[in-house]
Amino acid sequence: MVNGEFLSQLAAVVDDKTMVAGADIGAAHSVDTSGEYPCLPELLLRPGSTEELSAIIKLCGTHQQPYVVQGGMTGVSGGATPNPGEVAISLMRLRGIEEIDENAFTVTARAGTPLEEIQQAVAVKGLSFPLDIGARGSCTVGGIAATNAGGNQVIRYGVARNLILGLEVVLADGTVLTSLTKVLKNNTGYDLKQLFIGSEGTLGVITRVVLRLVPQCETFTTFCAVNSFSDVLQLFRLSNQYFSGAVSAFEVMWQDYMAAVLAAGEDLTSPFAEQYPFYVLLEIDVERPDGAMEWFENGLAQALEQELIQDAVIAKTDSEREKLWRIREGIGEVVAQMGLAVHCDVAVDASGLEAYVTEVERNIGEQFPDNQLLVFGHLGDGNLHITVSANSEAEKTALYNIIFSSAARHGGMISGEHGLGSLKRDYLSYTRTEAEVQWMRKLKQLFDPNNCLNPHRVLG
Repeated sequence: MVNGEFLSQLAAVVDDKTMVAGADIGAAHSVDTSGEYPCLPELLLRPGSTEELSAIIKLCGTHQQPYVVQGGMTGVSGGATPNPGEVAISLMRLRGIEEIDENAFTVTARAGTPLEEIQQAVAVKGLSFPLDIGARGSCTVGGIAATNAGGNQVIRYGVARNLILGLEVVLADGTVLTSLTKVLKNNTGYDLKQLFIGSEGTLGVITRVVLRLVPQCETFTTFCAVNSFSDVLQLFRLSNQYFSGAVSAFEVMWQDYMAAVLAAGEDLTSPFAEQYPFYVLLEIDVERPDGAMEWFENGLAQALEQELIQDAVIAKTDSEREKLWRIREGIGEVVAQMGLAVHCDVAVDASGLEAYVTEVERNIGEQFPDNQLLVFGHLGDGNLHITVSANSEAEKTALYNIIFSSAARHGGMISGEHGLGSLKRDYLSYTRTEAEVQWMRKLKQLFDPNNCLNPHRVLG
């Protein structure tokens, strides 16, 4: 239970909108999108400023009160799900775009600002923030930075780390570390912001972010049918050679995934009359659209001539593009109907992906022949999403071991973008060395000696 002295001191430093208790907290703050192990926090704190957040965090450290940091609650690794005895600090009141600098190609926003709000605001200026994920309407820029989100356009634009120029962070002792630079080149000592990007809130609480922008592009989208994984890889190579750096998305879907999404999603239909072993959603971004459609079609014609694809459809309107992306992003409807399952997002280099998936399919098929296995993901950056149904917690553990140990054998990582949170923290050593883990623990001890900040996440 939260002690009375902490509560009384807290009441003196927060405004009347900040503190929420009991039934008023709401179930939305009890679990992230994973839905696993919900736990209502002891107290919900909703600071409206960096200064108020700093005062809250300083008090938590003084009283050794553990807390979990929450944003849009769209994570799937348990990182924002409270543990017993924790208070929750929601950053949703720290919302708003502070500046769009058209000359510097940057936007500065507070941590609780939804991704879609940023995308729409900069679009008015003819600019784009090119990181995009399916949860764009709910996920926040602070969460994107804290988890080093990847998403659909990593091939061309990189992950969040590549698009963040500056941060403001509140440390575990309440210190506000401000480095809101807008310059691309900064060689003045250690780049401290990199410690916090991808740390999942375990080293500090991100409150403001400076993001890189790019000029708006014309996007061309095609959905392709492919006969083999070897052809998928050759199509990826041809696309990058022919389109010369313009490829922004290269998403691959196995046939079982395609069938499951079409069965679960409302008004979803396949673009093709026949079924194929693999499907690829390919996009290119072009800054000068004149003649680009002909160029795009000629590239696809080459792939057809080389028999790398068996069929293809090109989205001619935004509505058609949205329908194609609904197939790729339709896993949510499948998961809602699946029940107990494991959801993994491993990263393996493209050359090793086929052998990796073959091994996982074989081992799961031998041990759990009746479990549904779905594979899809961002093949362009080697990040695959693997979802497998389970019948018990023991089965989930066994499935994690199969998927993660195979990733280790193939030189990969157990997470490409979703992070570890609390659900996958115990598997960290599968793909990180003992020395790496030890130094992670030393950093955690240095930044958070009382272990109050997102404890028991990332590191066990």
